[in-house]
Amino acid sequence: MLKYTGIANGASAAAGMVLAKLPLDPNHWTVLSVVSAMAGAWAAYNASLALFAALAALAFVCDFFDGAVARARKKESRKGAFLDGVSDRLVEAAIIAGLYFIGIPDFVLPSMVWLFLLLVFGTFMTSFVKAYSQHTGVLDHKQARSLPGILERGERVGLLFMAIVAIPINASLAGGIVALVAVLSFVTFAQRVAHVMKS
Repeated sequence: MLKYTGIANGASAAAGMVLAKLPLDPNHWTVLSVVSAMAGAWAAYNASLALFAALAALAFVCDFFDGAVARARKKESRKGAFLDGVSDRLVEAAIIAGLYFIGIPDFVLPSMVWLFLLLVFGTFMTSFVKAYSQHTGVLDHKQARSLPGILERGERVGLLFMAIVAIPINASLAGGIVALVAVLSFVTFAQRVAHVMKS
């Protein structure tokens, strides 16, 4: 789940109060985010960049809404948190697949390499370190949730969306953004592993 601070935390609370009035449970928003991302990947496969961008934006917004609604309705639960965490990984994987289908220019290394590194270290390994440090008992729940990292998920998905938007404007810039996110994701992974080992 995205980490909320300051203005983002206030926006989340406000959105939750409004959306809590709709007949949609938090898990409905979670599932909608996954469906939107998968549909976005399909749109990218069919070379529809505009639809891909719109569905990616919808997926990220719904991902923001699920937690906001859960807090507003006081329906936060372990199963909901589990579903949210799993959906986060699926949403990111689908968006990365969409970027692969649409095609972005190479930046120093082939774009496929950056997308693979992003998938492994950004989508999977940063969250795996957090989960496994808690599973093995090295860190407790609170410590695991506060693991440091130069690039949190909120910033990561934000930059990915910027890359999508940049494709028709400056495709080379989009490739550079993806490469940057991949590098910073690896740095975040390394930071977390180092932090756990020092604990």
